[in-house]
Amino acid sequence: MSQNQKEALAAYLIANQEKFYRLAFSYVRSQEAALDIVQNAVVKGLEHAESIREMAYIKTWFYRI
Repeated sequence: MSQNQKEALAAYLIANQEKFYRLAFSYVRSQEAALDIVQNAVVKGLEHAESIREMAYIKTWFYRI
């Protein structure tokens, strides 16, 4: 994964963190649980960032996590 791709992933995660939280909260209805879910998803995303095939599909890739 190139440095540009890493920066794009980080920027995507930061820009959309509220959306991730709202989605998680809509499922679990608990602030703490939703924050844990988002945190775990971000960690998994960063650990498996090299599996992104196309940066254009980053949204789909992340939501599948």
